Amino acid sequence: MVRPSRGANAEPRGEARAVLNTYQPAALPFLVLSACLFRRYEILNRATESRMRILDLDLDFFLSSISHDQSSDGSRLSESDFKPWTSDKVREFLEKNCGLSTRRRVPGKYIIHHHEAFYWWRDLIRDGRLTKPFEVVHVDAHADLGSGMFGFSKVYVGLDLLHQPLEQRESLEESGQKMNAGNYLLVAIANRWLNRLVYVTHRDNKLEDCESWLFTDIGEAFWTLALPKLEKPKATFPGMSLNVIEREPPVEFVVEAETTFKDDGSFDFFVLCQSPGFTPKSSDLLVSVIQEYMDLNDR
Repeated sequence: MVRPSRGANAEPRGEARAVLNTYQPAALPFLVLSACLFRRYEILNRATESRMRILDLDLDFFLSSISHDQSSDGSRLSESDFKPWTSDKVREFLEKNCGLSTRRRVPGKYIIHHHEAFYWWRDLIRDGRLTKPFEVVHVDAHADLGSGMFGFSKVYVGLDLLHQPLEQRESLEESGQKMNAGNYLLVAIANRWLNRLVYVTHRDNKLEDCESWLFTDIGEAFWTLALPKLEKPKATFPGMSLNVIEREPPVEFVVEAETTFKDDGSFDFFVLCQSPGFTPKSSDLLVSVIQEYMDLNDR
């Protein structure tokens, strides 16, 4: 398993435990069997839980390459450098990997920028249709956990949002240095909406967007994501360490590869995001394909 990135502004406290990722060949059959048994246990255990589940899908997952350091509302990507999957390949992934069916459409919403998902989830919670805490299966070329952005997300979450009373955290400002398309999952977690986050990664993703300040433990089956409430310093300077006052309730964080991810399709809601700044215009042709698996009339 790949370690989370420390990032440009990650605190050098060493809270996340490194995982030994070199195995002897003789141990591989045992590891494969263990993984299969764990997956079977996970599916059976899920059936006995009342936790609701959301499939959160970004169109940029279905591209040949990943674009970094873009704005969600920026210019569309190059058609020659970022090639969309074929419709058949997308359908195969949705059906064989996500467990979806056009005969069993999932209530869904199509959005342009990914942080719009936060507001839909908030509306569903307020309407009593979405029960928290819930699980999000995030199929995306990016983790959307606030990596990069010059450390703004760490400052916003640790020094601002988590210092607010819980009941006030869902009423927030939206901007590049506060909630945005690249950190909306952190804001949802800060509101204690999630207790499990599954990150289905693009084949080119090396988990550089999973920064270590978010995690307290890196385990074999899952990581532990616990947002830190940080002590406000009297003065700030680049590279300074910030003391952790306390951490939010832990969220189970599971990393799944594009090729090995399998789900039974038991989703309660489905988000599809266009992310125009991270996709070429030609990828828009896939929107109608994916919407065949969504019930857009039930919102």
